[in-house]
Amino acid sequence: MADSYTKEFEAVAAKAIDAYKSGDLIYAESCWREALKLKPYHVGARHNLGVLLARKNEHNAAIETFNMVIKAKPDHARAHANRAGILRATGNMRGALAGYQTAIEIDPNFFQAYVAKGDALFFWQRFTEAVEAYDAVLLRNENYLGALRGRALALLALGDEAAALNDFEKIFLVRASLEFRPSKISRLKLRHDLDQLSYSGKGKKYAKILSNLESEIHWPEDENEPVRLSKTWSKSLEEFFNQPTNIVLAEKVSEPLTVKAISILNSLDEIKDGPQIIDGLLHEDALKMLRYYLLKSTIWNDFTHIDGFVATYLETGLASPLFLQLVTALRQTSAFRNLPLVQGWAFKGVSSEARIGMHSDEAKLSLNIWLTPDNANLEPEHGGLIVHRHLPPADWSLSNYSDDKARIEKWILQKNTDSLEIPYRENRAVIFDSRLFHGSGSMKFADGYENQRINITLLFGHSRKL
Repeated sequence: MADSYTKEFEAVAAKAIDAYKSGDLIYAESCWREALKLKPYHVGARHNLGVLLARKNEHNAAIETFNMVIKAKPDHARAHANRAGILRATGNMRGALAGYQTAIEIDPNFFQAYVAKGDALFFWQRFTEAVEAYDAVLLRNENYLGALRGRALALLALGDEAAALNDFEKIFLVRASLEFRPSKISRLKLRHDLDQLSYSGKGKKYAKILSNLESEIHWPEDENEPVRLSKTWSKSLEEFFNQPTNIVLAEKVSEPLTVKAISILNSLDEIKDGPQIIDGLLHEDALKMLRYYLLKSTIWNDFTHIDGFVATYLETGLASPLFLQLVTALRQTSAFRNLPLVQGWAFKGVSSEARIGMHSDEAKLSLNIWLTPDNANLEPEHGGLIVHRHLPPADWSLSNYSDDKARIEKWILQKNTDSLEIPYRENRAVIFDSRLFHGSGSMKFADGYENQRINITLLFGHSRKL
């Protein structure tokens, strides 16, 4: 009988795990509850149920479930840490920090708990303490990426641009060393890299390898679809593909922001009346240097996030002395004062008509700025940004870009969202509440590498003030 119960429990638990991985949380929950009927004292099953309830934002039920786990097994470090995560989400700072600390004391090598504690301190703008939490991890593992990234953002919030840049650059190099042997490539990514090599006038050997690869592979009809590389081709590409083989300088300038932009930003105590548009955000030398850096530097590693685009992030080469100087200058204005940078990225439209679908971001304020010259945009009244000015429901949760896009578009069709289309202009910045649904709308840019649409997005602060 015991063996029968065990086999039945294992079968139900396997169904729960599969359902959770596929996103079917309702069925996963029913399976875990069925499993617990078979083995009411199984700590692992109850802990997994708590994780699921937390993901469903059923905070009280999740806390109660983790309390049961901790009562049965007081040294369950992950239960303490996961319970702390819910306390953070509900605004209980003291309880959250105590929970993370308990998890760390139980398991001094539980690096995720240190990082989670640092992230919580960063969330509550206790930046110096956040740095100390990340330091505790890095003393044990100097290449732990989550701690390096958290410390970089906390140091930047404290105004230490040099130390922040050092951490961002270290992440970039560590990631490059870990991902040195590529496993896949898309034709769109290959096309971008060939164009970039031609534009920079460097890497003729690399261009020849990519050209040979292009002619040998049987490509799918969709140029965004990744193709798996053979071991031979992977070995041929490992020296340069998604590696920092050409990084140009992007040093600080005398003033990154124009006087006009600073004046407007200082007049904005709070962005609450819809998107704010600032033309001529960057001084000309800052604009030229940023564009030059993004055109020439081999930092465009992400080619699977949005069809038609390649992307780069703070930790994959976007951070530079000039970029961090720009962040600091923005944070010295009324619009962004007391709001730390929480993420930043740049997207480049390799396909001339590619568009970014509707989405929202997990931050308080978004700043978008476009860098490509206006003469590249073949439809001057489009190609910029569409923002839906009605906030989504308060309980709306983000999953991933692909899944969110379909849900958002369905919601928009059913509501009067008071949309606003902002045409593309070089050096135009748009600032808005990150929770608002937004996307690029239709685009048509001229062919040619220098004409590819480049936009930078900076996310500041957190969406909820707990």
